[in-house]
Amino acid sequence: MVSNVDVEILDLNDFELPLYGIDYEIDHGIPDNAHKFLEAIKASYGFKF
Repeated sequence: MVSNVDVEILDLNDFELPLYGIDYEIDHGIPDNAHKFLEAIKASYGFKF
């Protein structure tokens, strides 16, 4: 076991993201929620699926 850790559970339902391909990305850019989700992952020391 690991002690003295903070755990944050990210729920994909909290990041409304469209299913899209490159055409969607070209027309609309990368959604803000995709950037927010990526930043949450980058800010962590690790993750588990």
